[in-house]
Amino acid sequence: MATAPNAPDTRPADGAAGARREFAQLLGELRRTAVLVPFDEHGSLWTADVSGVRRICAFSGEEAPARFAVAREEGKRR
Repeated sequence: MATAPNAPDTRPADGAAGARREFAQLLGELRRTAVLVPFDEHGSLWTADVSGVRRICAFSGEEAPARFAVAREEGKRR
């Protein structure tokens, strides 16, 4: 079955290309979204070590960092 010359390609992309495209879409969404990044008691960005990787904690709403702080037993921190 032939396709029209200007028709979009609807063939499934290989796994790596599809994953790159999905990552690019998610990254674009993050770049267009306002996030809250709390500061720690030293005035630095609030970070967490996850499996040996230091990550900056960022949240999309005010309730999430409060829940995160309570879960980390830092809920009384100002």
